[in-house]
Amino acid sequence: MGSSRPPAADVDLVDSYARQVGGEVEVVLASPGPEIADVATIVLRRREASFRGTLGLLDGDGDGGRRGVVRFGRSALTDGQYVVLLADGAEERPLGCRLLVQGARPLVLLWGAEASKSRLPVPHERPQAGRTPVQRARSLAGRTKRAVSRRVRSLPRRGR
Repeated sequence: MGSSRPPAADVDLVDSYARQVGGEVEVVLASPGPEIADVATIVLRRREASFRGTLGLLDGDGDGGRRGVVRFGRSALTDGQYVVLLADGAEERPLGCRLLVQGARPLVLLWGAEASKSRLPVPHERPQAGRTPVQRARSLAGRTKRAVSRRVRSLPRRGR
């Protein structure tokens, strides 16, 4: 298990989210830093696909502070992970999150500018207290024989 704290980002990743509203994808970025201005350009990028949207800032009315909201057309987004970037002129920099689109499932805003590498699980073998494979097989055979004997004893006799 990794750390449960979000990575460093220009927005509050805990309170940020993505959702589908009608035919659009709405990305809500909580507490954007002071360097993120109103009408900033947000870019979603996946491989060679790139989508741009204008971020509108909303001041919080006692419901958690300032938020940035940007919308994209849902039909244009194919399944996969899109990195969320802040465009400043010709320069783009990651905001520390990704958008996961997967068919009809809910949209997910993932932490981190990129996914960490997958790792295969490490198998945990229970110790067999030094028993050989033959001893383990005999033990299993004995348990099976006892289970069958109990089952046969519980069957009704013929002719009754």
